[in-house]
Amino acid sequence: MEVDMAKLRGLESVEEIIIKLSEGNPGAITVCQKLLYNAKRIDPEAVMGSIDKLFDLDIFDVNGPDIWILYKDCCGENIALVCAVLRYVQLGPTEHKEWLKDCIAKERRISTKKLFIFLKKRLTQFKYEEIE
Repeated sequence: MEVDMAKLRGLESVEEIIIKLSEGNPGAITVCQKLLYNAKRIDPEAVMGSIDKLFDLDIFDVNGPDIWILYKDCCGENIALVCAVLRYVQLGPTEHKEWLKDCIAKERRISTKKLFIFLKKRLTQFKYEEIE
């Protein structure tokens, strides 16, 4: 059984977290900043607020240019959709993580229908209207 080893230890400052996750990629830095600024408003049920999304990126092994690809190509530059995708992977079975990695690798646009069906049963306060 393979064990995922996250890069973050939870002791870093927010700036250090962003630098590690982004691997210096300017697009990834921008996305991390957008997540910090918007995620708590979009997903008020997230336990750790906006920082939660940065830890999700780390846990799901999405870093460097992959963060930018997720935002730009897969989510059409919609930060609320990025939040929804991260929650979909977080709350779902292991296959959801594989699905995310595949979407990023193929730079494939993500369909919201499947996400919404799954998430609306679990998250009542998520701001879905910011995606549609």
